[in-house]
Amino acid sequence: MTQAAKAKPTAKQRKDKVVKEIGEFFEKQLKLGTKPWNKPWDVSKCSHALPHNIVSQKPYRGVNVWILAFTGDQEFASFKQWAELGRKHAIANKEYEWRQDRQGKQYKSPTTYYGVQKGQTAHTIVYFSMIRVENDKYPAESDDKYVKIPMLKYHKVFGRSQTNLPMPEVDHGELNMTKRERAVENFMFANYFEEQGIDVRWGGTRAYYNVSSDFIGMPDRVAFKDGFAMLPTLLHEAIHSTGHMKRLSRKFGIFGDKDYAFEELVAEMGASILCRWFNILPGDALEEGLENQASYVKNWLERLKSDPGFIIKAGAKAQKAVDYILQTKFGEEDAPQSFDEEEWHLFAEEETEEE
Repeated sequence: MTQAAKAKPTAKQRKDKVVKEIGEFFEKQLKLGTKPWNKPWDVSKCSHALPHNIVSQKPYRGVNVWILAFTGDQEFASFKQWAELGRKHAIANKEYEWRQDRQGKQYKSPTTYYGVQKGQTAHTIVYFSMIRVENDKYPAESDDKYVKIPMLKYHKVFGRSQTNLPMPEVDHGELNMTKRERAVENFMFANYFEEQGIDVRWGGTRAYYNVSSDFIGMPDRVAFKDGFAMLPTLLHEAIHSTGHMKRLSRKFGIFGDKDYAFEELVAEMGASILCRWFNILPGDALEEGLENQASYVKNWLERLKSDPGFIIKAGAKAQKAVDYILQTKFGEEDAPQSFDEEEWHLFAEEETEEE
């Protein structure tokens, strides 16, 4: 006699599973020290505000705002919705070929896929739907034979950064930067991003590196107070990009695991080294920046309960990433020791008559 088929989960069991999943998600973020509201840029000045569905434009509510805040994205949709948006984008860009269906009718078939990337994990959001049930207090205590009660339901969504769609075009505004800071940005684009074919996309409220599509996403420029606030963030993501398999091939892991934490540590240490090399942390800002970085590094080490050798390994990886960006090798006699006055002037913009 065959074993009885496993019973299908009841509605209550499915609801309990979702509630537990959300609870465990928040517990993991708190244990990691994740603070979605703590960013070195002003989210209020970004092109998007509350997390919302990109198709309906309706903002998410309640606990969903917190759930989606941890992702850094602001635009969300279902798998099918992103697929349709990607199809329209490809056709608008003339990335299609003509095909014929079984009835002989021709249609445009996209040649580039812009939907949700392979391997992406959906985010669970919850909502309440009112259902009509019999009133157990009728007729003794109530005249209403039926009442409406809320039923917890859930849905799966993906953020824009999980797709291959570019960020929407927005006016990024001007950013207050010193000549040195502008020279550093110009250096990074001319000597690294452009040479490596890494696209830097400005817009939204999140800073991240997309390893599968090899691009960097940055918040709107106007959201940063100045170049000092923007550049360390850009350098952090640049260090991440050196880990791509066609460059230094580091393990990125998945959110919350040891490989992910180690990569974050490498990026933070690498950004710190670059900031020192470029000398873009003057005076009090330097002391404050180093204290913040040391606190961040210490947090990862405590959470992972690592041995002291962990930070040495991360430091070696970070230095290798910095050398890759600067195109230097250890032991070279002509290897630059810092972004000196003579070099940064090569990337500084010419003074205007107003200056």
